[in-house]
Amino acid sequence: MDNLLEKYKLIGYHTTELEMDKMEFSKRLRKVVDEGSTGAIGNPFEAFSSSENDFIGKVTSEGFEIRRRRKMFEPNFSMAYVTGKFVQNRDCLTITSKIHGIGKSLKIFIIAITGFYLLFAIMILLVSTANSDFPFYMALFLIPHAALMFWIPFFMARYAVRRMKKELEREFHYLAR
Repeated sequence: MDNLLEKYKLIGYHTTELEMDKMEFSKRLRKVVDEGSTGAIGNPFEAFSSSENDFIGKVTSEGFEIRRRRKMFEPNFSMAYVTGKFVQNRDCLTITSKIHGIGKSLKIFIIAITGFYLLFAIMILLVSTANSDFPFYMALFLIPHAALMFWIPFFMARYAVRRMKKELEREFHYLAR
């Protein structure tokens, strides 16, 4: 499954090398990350929080799992989350990150929307065979509508992966200063 998601750029990888100690970097990262769930429905009231931190998640001395904090009236709502590991090689800290564009709640949405369209297609077939006066153009409306409902989250997830890569690069180099 991951190979398919990588092929369509819904999962991205990012590697950063910094001249810094692993423990110091994890301590600095903990300061800019609020403890919380990386799930999309984790805290529905987090947009009303007064915290200055941009990220929510969990940071340990071995790795992290973070996502962007939702803010009020933010037009670029992102469900992407990042998991990463720290590896210390002498003076160099290597941070390997895996960026997931499709969150856990988006997977549930895709499964639900697939079930809805299958059920709707079966209902159209049953009604059209039982009733000869049924307008067949209703079935043709289903195809472009389903395409839009699947492609919009697809492109949003791809954009979220690209954007998160840039934000991680900027944030990690800022923390290393």
